[in-house]
Amino acid sequence: MTMFKTLISATKAMVSVVALVLAFTLNASAQDRNVPNADNAAQKMADNMKAELSLTDAQYNKVLDLNKNFTAKAAEARKSSTDKKQTAQAVKALNEEREASLKTILNEDQYKKYVAKKEERKKAAVARMSDRSKINMDNVKPKSETDPAVKTPQKQ
Repeated sequence: MTMFKTLISATKAMVSVVALVLAFTLNASAQDRNVPNADNAAQKMADNMKAELSLTDAQYNKVLDLNKNFTAKAAEARKSSTDKKQTAQAVKALNEEREASLKTILNEDQYKKYVAKKEERKKAAVARMSDRSKINMDNVKPKSETDPAVKTPQKQ
């Protein structure tokens, strides 16, 4: 009987270990799918810039190389640090380097257009974030409406 209990305990332990390994493997692969491929992101950025700025083939190739370098380094910075502030500073520094390089690749008119498009996107992102916070705040009720223990002041 004791040997049978030991065998059952060992089997339960093995099943638990297999379940944990499987859970960690599935979680890791799900995280990998959520992270965009740096080369794909660089390609998309370069394609958008070619369409918006009428890049020559030579400019396009330089921008593509620059974007691949930037996205790879930014992805590495995000992976290597768990401190969000440190990661943001590293990505900001990389972006400043990228901007300086873009200024040498693009002509004056293209760069002005690039900066204007960038500002448009920034404003649109801020508007989207503002809209989201308004939607979220519309769903939030004051605590006095949701918690009967909170007494609202009576008007006199």
